[in-house]
Amino acid sequence: MPAETTVQSKRSSVFLAEDSEDDIFLVTRAIESMGLAEVAFVAREGEEAMQVIRDTTPGAIDLVLLDINLPIRNGFEILVKIRSTPALTNVP
Repeated sequence: MPAETTVQSKRSSVFLAEDSEDDIFLVTRAIESMGLAEVAFVAREGEEAMQVIRDTTPGAIDLVLLDINLPIRNGFEILVKIRSTPALTNVP
């Protein structure tokens, strides 16, 4: 009988840009209850989202969930910045 191999996978890190506290709670709870990912970064408005993008280490974000109607800078502006950031160009 072959020996069992335990594979520990890295939990994915999610960046959530959302201004509604209720939505932040619900999305975080849903994602983390699956046990495969954690909401590692939360931005509640556009400028804060831009700061997270600037300060994030390459490879630290595996998925971005982006509210389009953010205060200060909208989600489309954030998406343009994400797509122009080399460390994030392949992040869904």
